[in-house]
Amino acid sequence: MTVVSETHILQLVIYAIGLLGGLTLLFIGRRGLRVGDHPICRRCGFDLVGLPAGGAVCSECGADLQQRHAVLVGHHRKRWLPLLMGLVVVIGCVVVLGRRGADALEEVNWYRAAPNWVLIRQTSSRDSQTQDNALGELARRAAIGKLVGSQLAIVVDRALEIQADRNIAWNGRWGQIIEGARAKGNVSDEQWRRYLRQAISFQIELRPVIRRGDFLVMRLSHPRSRVGALQFKVHSVLLSPLLTRSAQAGGDSTFPMDFVFGQASESTLMGHRFDDKALSRLADGPQVANFVLHLKVYDPASDPPESNGPVGAPLFTEDIQLNANWTLAPSTAQTVTTVVDLSLRAAVRASVLPQTKPEIHRFRQFDQNSAILRFDHYPPIDCMFDVYLRSGGREWKSGRLEYCSAQGLIYEAMLSSVDADHVDVILRPNPEAATHTIGISRIWGEEVVIPNVTVIDDPR
Repeated sequence: MTVVSETHILQLVIYAIGLLGGLTLLFIGRRGLRVGDHPICRRCGFDLVGLPAGGAVCSECGADLQQRHAVLVGHHRKRWLPLLMGLVVVIGCVVVLGRRGADALEEVNWYRAAPNWVLIRQTSSRDSQTQDNALGELARRAAIGKLVGSQLAIVVDRALEIQADRNIAWNGRWGQIIEGARAKGNVSDEQWRRYLRQAISFQIELRPVIRRGDFLVMRLSHPRSRVGALQFKVHSVLLSPLLTRSAQAGGDSTFPMDFVFGQASESTLMGHRFDDKALSRLADGPQVANFVLHLKVYDPASDPPESNGPVGAPLFTEDIQLNANWTLAPSTAQTVTTVVDLSLRAAVRASVLPQTKPEIHRFRQFDQNSAILRFDHYPPIDCMFDVYLRSGGREWKSGRLEYCSAQGLIYEAMLSSVDADHVDVILRPNPEAATHTIGISRIWGEEVVIPNVTVIDDPR
């Protein structure tokens, strides 16, 4: 339950005392002042003066006057000032106490008091907030060992079924229930292996159009995992793609990689040279590349993401079949177009030119130089530049810079052969370099010059 603070308790006491005082004023005002000393019938207020001696009943209403407190002495006149003051105080205190009470009730975590079977039923609620609160409480109880036995088995089985169905939106609290129960030893090894296996999902993507002679550019990625708070490492080996039933893109090439699965997505970009013999068996046009991804997963306790290597035997190994569509084009085909649009020129220049004074930091001890070019705005079109330096009438190539319109990142261009104190930095479009990316097929086709950039010797 939510703990009520001392301040709230003090406020409630003050308003309760005010309510008692208001009720007292109401009583005083209602009772009023006594006027005269005539006997009065309590029931109807009839003046009993002149009632025959020994009269036992009121001649007006017939009330039995022999009963205790049946006869009052004198008339009572209401006191309107205390009555009105008491009414105001009572109404004010009731309103405030009502609001405070409603707020306090809203802050109370009623799910803490609900039995397990009620919470399990609420996990099927159509109201997302109710479902989320019920799952959160079940996760808490699983972590402290208060959700066990048949009730835990029901929840774990359902969580695994939902995790396996990727058409159902995943709530990470299902994963927290399994992870908390596993920490208490209440989830079997088979259920744990199933949980990890179902959390793994990979996608592979190729550059849509690849010319004969180009690199096979591919991106292997995984989305956010269907887990709770867990992070675990997946050791993988990607075999080179099978382009035909009997020929691979580059023989038996492999790509070993480690991925960390958890709440974040992850991807890696790879390039691979096609085998000419394999390509000779393919006609120009749409193709499908088939991959095999070998997976090896160890228990997260023995192979945390920050570890140098796993300990012990893997929990399981698995081969995943992946495929990607792409198009094979002739070696002379143009797969990247350059665009020079006067309406975009100002926006391109504004996005590429550094917002602060540009500098090149020269690291002589490592025999290399790096230039940091900060892009504070998205360009309206993808940019792929070779970086040239110019000084004293001499011009030389020094590096490469890629800037995608969909990413507002700060890029760092690694430069070489910076042997002048001031240079002009020339960003020259390179369509060929764009063929080494996944999705860039249109780039800005006009060079951008950043004049008079200072070269600073960095002692680091």
